[in-house]
This record gives sequence, structure tokens and C-alpha cells, in this order.
Amino acid sequence: MKYYRIRMIVQGQLYIETIGAKDIKDAFKILIKKAADGLVKVKEDVGFYQREKVQITYEEVTDGASSTGTEQVRSGTSMGKESFNIAT
Repeated sequence: MKYYRIRMIVQGQLYIETIGAKDIKDAFKILIKKAADGLVKVKEDVGFYQREKVQITYEEVTDGASSTGTEQVRSGTSMGKESFNIAT
């Protein structure tokens, strides 16, 4: 089984789901079933994203971690250091 992180912008709303399936085709079938059952939750509401277009991107992830190059990054991981500090 593989895991896919699917990010969708539909009618200006952002949805992000991680689906476990044997391939991306099955992952989309599971996602469509979840959406039909009302189990897909909005991450960000209307405002920032375009309402006219539907955008769908996906990536294969290992154990819920996104990979960048040879490093793995888990959600919520702090990245880098503060580049400057503005003092008033």
C-alpha cells in the first residue's frame, strides 16, 4: 500500500487528505467516496483561492511524511532559522 497526499482547491476552498491505496487511481476513488459521504473537511475557507478553477495536486508520501530531496519532513516540523529579527 502507498500513501498519497492530495491537495484540492474547489470553489475557493482548500482540502487536504492523505489516502492509503495501491495506486493513485484507487486513491482518487477512495477520495471521491469520502467526499460523497461528507467526510472531507475544509482546511481553508473561501477568500484566498480562486473560485473559478479546480486545482488538484498529489504526492506519494511514506508514513504520512513528505519527502524533499533526501530528507523527510513531517507535518508540524520546524524548518530553518529566523533570518532576521525586527526590533521596534
